[in-house]
Amino acid sequence: MNMLRNFKIFGLAALISLSFAPQLAAQTAEQFYQGKTVTVVVSAAAGTASDTVGRLFVTYLEKHFPGKPNFVVVNKPGAGGLKAASELMLKEANDGTVIALLQRNNFYIPLLTKKEDQFDPRKVRWVGSINGEEYPNTILAYKHSPVQNAQDIFKKKMVIGATSYTHENRTIPAMLNKYVGAKFDVVPGYKGRGGVYLAMERGEVDGWMQGFNTLRTSKGGGKYVENGLAKPIIVIGTERHPDWPDLPAITEFVTDESQRSVIDFFLAPLRGGRPFAVPGTVPEDRIVAIRGAFDSTFQDAEAMTALKKRLQSKVTLIKGEEIENLIKGIYAAPQATIDGARDILKKKK
Repeated sequence: MNMLRNFKIFGLAALISLSFAPQLAAQTAEQFYQGKTVTVVVSAAAGTASDTVGRLFVTYLEKHFPGKPNFVVVNKPGAGGLKAASELMLKEANDGTVIALLQRNNFYIPLLTKKEDQFDPRKVRWVGSINGEEYPNTILAYKHSPVQNAQDIFKKKMVIGATSYTHENRTIPAMLNKYVGAKFDVVPGYKGRGGVYLAMERGEVDGWMQGFNTLRTSKGGGKYVENGLAKPIIVIGTERHPDWPDLPAITEFVTDESQRSVIDFFLAPLRGGRPFAVPGTVPEDRIVAIRGAFDSTFQDAEAMTALKKRLQSKVTLIKGEEIENLIKGIYAAPQATIDGARDILKKKK
C-alpha cells in the first residue's frame, strides 16, 4: 500500500516538474531580468575617467535593458583592472546580472605575464565598448620639459609619469624606448592622472602619455594646453590625428618589420576603447539581449549627446563580436612578437 502511495506521489511530482519545465525553458531575457538587480563593476577607482564615463553610460543603458532591472555601480580597482577581470571570470554570478567595465590592457597583459589562469580574455564574453575609434594617444609635454617636439624624443631624456608598471602609459613609452630609440625615463606608481598632473606642476616629471579624448577635457589635461602650459608632441597611433595634423604618428619612425610587429601588438588594444564583459558561461540569449541593449543605447540621441559632451569627442560603439575578434588577433601574434612584448613587462634589476 505504501509502495503504491509513494509511486503516486513520485508520479505527481514528475508531472508537476514536467508541466513547469517548458515555462522555465521558454523564459525570455526580459522575463529573467524583471525585478532583478544588475551590478556593473568598474575596474577603476571612483572619480577616474573610466568611472565617470562608465557611470554616465549606465544611466542610459538601464533605460534600454530588457526587463527594466535596477542597476548598481560598484568600483573594484586594482592591478590595472585585472582584479575585477579575474573576479569576473572566476567568482562573479554567471547569470547575466554582473557586467564589468574592464581595461583594454586586460586584452594582452595575461598573455604576456602567463597568467591566463587568473584572467583569460577569451574566456569571458564581451558585450560592447564605448569609443570604437582607434583611440589614439599622445605624449603630453609640460612647458619645462627638455623635449618639446617629436624629433626631440630621440635626442633628449624626458621623464614620463605613469600610473602602474603594467599600464599602457608605462608599457608603450618603454616599448618606444626599446624599439624606436626614444629616451623616455618612465616613473610608474602615481595615483591616477591627477597624481601625474600634480607631479608635472611640481617639476617631478616632464609629461606623460594619455588619450586625445581625455586631453580635450579640463580635468583631463585640456586646461594645461589651453593655458599654454603643456602640449601634445607626437601621436601614439598608426596615423596622424585630424585635430593636430602637424604631429607625426610614432609609426612614421619605424624602420623595420620587427619593430612594427611589436608596436602594432601594443597599439592594437587601444582600439578596444572602454570594454564591457560578462562571465563566459552567461546564457547566450542573455548575451544577445545585453548586446542589444548596448546597440539601442548608442542609437539614443540623448545618450550620445551626453557622452559626447563628457568625452569631448565622437562617440561610437565597438560591438562585442569585434572585441572578441580583436583579442583573437592579439593571441595569434607570432611568438617572436609576443616574446618582444613580454620583455617590456619584465622588471629590470
